[in-house]
Amino acid sequence: MIKQPIAIVGMGCRFPGANNPSEFWEILQNGVHKITKDPIDRPTQMTGWAGFLDGIDKFDAAFFGIYSEEAIKMDPQHRLLLETSWEALEDAKLVPANLAGTDTGVFIGLSGSEYPNLLIEDSTFNTTIGTLDCMLANRISSYFDFQGLSITINTACSSVLVAIDSACQSLWNEDICLALVGGTHLTFSPVIASRASLNAMRPKIQAIVDDLLDRFAPRGEMEIIADFATPLPAFAITKILGLPIEDYQQLIRWSAKTVFIFDQPVSLEEYKEQNQILIEHRAYFAQKVAEYKRQPNDGLISQLANYNDNINALTEDEIISTSILLIATSQESMKGLLSNGLLALLKHPQSLEYVRQNPGNIENIVEELLRYDSPIQYVSRRAIEDVEVSGKIIHRGEYVVIYLGAVNHDPEYFSNPQQLDFSRRKPNLGFGGGLHYCVGMFLARLQVQIALNAMVQRFPDICLNTDKLDWCDSKISRRLKTLPVKFTPVA
Repeated sequence: MIKQPIAIVGMGCRFPGANNPSEFWEILQNGVHKITKDPIDRPTQMTGWAGFLDGIDKFDAAFFGIYSEEAIKMDPQHRLLLETSWEALEDAKLVPANLAGTDTGVFIGLSGSEYPNLLIEDSTFNTTIGTLDCMLANRISSYFDFQGLSITINTACSSVLVAIDSACQSLWNEDICLALVGGTHLTFSPVIASRASLNAMRPKIQAIVDDLLDRFAPRGEMEIIADFATPLPAFAITKILGLPIEDYQQLIRWSAKTVFIFDQPVSLEEYKEQNQILIEHRAYFAQKVAEYKRQPNDGLISQLANYNDNINALTEDEIISTSILLIATSQESMKGLLSNGLLALLKHPQSLEYVRQNPGNIENIVEELLRYDSPIQYVSRRAIEDVEVSGKIIHRGEYVVIYLGAVNHDPEYFSNPQQLDFSRRKPNLGFGGGLHYCVGMFLARLQVQIALNAMVQRFPDICLNTDKLDWCDSKISRRLKTLPVKFTPVA
């Protein structure tokens, strides 16, 4: 078979800062980028800077004969591909009606979508049809009445390349007379955006880590919890929220008390004490919300307080409660992950040496330490339908307590779970999972990655400086009260 050249006769596109091929080509010719700050008309995701598509929420459903109720539930990637497919045909000077009934093929590359997860609590039949990967190509074929192959291809990062190759092969084989080829990848999840923004903070966190270690390097000893694991997340979260750095000591004191709400105290005195702490904590953040409405800054609280969307904007109570939760969880998750992880390394010298020799594998190292000695002991969930687990029926509406430490040592999932193994690739549930998880987990992971690498490189002979370990008296949190270490002083 002679492979004749294949012509590209029309194009349509959407890119940050470009709504058509001409605008995109101009960006390429001028060598400029279209990375911008969070648009004011969007809820903040802590990204700070990213590539945003304009009008992602705009769609002429009537033009495509789609009911508005269905259009609302459609993955925006479905909507964008319908629009750009029409534009590509227009660009090619092809009349869509003249292609109806022909063996025109549709090949779409897709890397996946988090959009269905955002609708999981509001799911309908339209949600299913509007978010299925297989419907991406089929929706286009159905609308234009194309009778050729209709395939959605997901091979991760190579999806579009494979789609192009499949279309070319089909044309050469004369399976189709014309091919409409496209690709899409949009990020909707606040989880993805939050991780991107936190990675942008890596240099700032590295600077804080270096400064804290500089203070204790000449002494040859430090207490990890008080000297390091407490101030580090406090400095980081005040930066994220846009709070005055001088307030961090007060925030630490409030957080230390607030976190024990999760332990469900039973005495009246404990309830009274925690209630007073929350009153003070709330008053502080209420004052900051009011202040940042008058004088905005780049912090998360200011962005939330000044977000102009009556539908999606958080109320003042929601901003305050979110801020309190972020402060508390960033402290506790960091302390637990760092102290438990470092203790495990100090007890296993070979593992400690591995960390020192393999700084590039720190992400996987921290994940294994999180699995090995999970700082969060349990989470609770309510069954939304009857489900059978190991022969036992859990009925709809019943609460289930999941012990994460036990789950992360399940021998049916993790081989030799009692051993540290930095080659593992299976995910763990150290911070929970699903829609509800520890909101401080991304910041904790990033800080511990940076902190452990810095410690083992600067203090190669770091070791325990105590014969007795004192653990916190907590039902939900497993971490040390103190972790004294020593090392050769460094000038």
